[in-house]
Amino acid sequence: MFELADYPLSLVFVASLVLIVAASELGHWLAYRTGDHGGDNVAMLKASILGLLALMIGFTFHLAQARFELRRDAVPNEANAIRKVESGEHLRAETVALRGRRSLLLSQHDAYQHADQPHRESSC
Repeated sequence: MFELADYPLSLVFVASLVLIVAASELGHWLAYRTGDHGGDNVAMLKASILGLLALMIGFTFHLAQARFELRRDAVPNEANAIRKVESGEHLRAETVALRGRRSLLLSQHDAYQHADQPHRESSC
């Protein structure tokens, strides 16, 4: 089946643009050939297309803003979680008499830091 998500966005944009321009030119050519220029219908069609375009741009900015706010809120939460792990778990591990638990917690913390660092760099 034809999946639009399998193709790069730039290719979809260029193909859509070419298709729209070709349809517009075909319409102009047919109107010139028949002698009918449409009059008010063309103006109404242009206005409705521009209105739909404005609606799509508005939805795009709304979704981008919502995603930005989620990321902005996630950064302090992640920093607080890391700070909590670094401070609280180490202090609790020092109070426990078992040294194995402390070394286990420290190794888990180190593994968490090393596993999370590339993810944080690529998302910024």
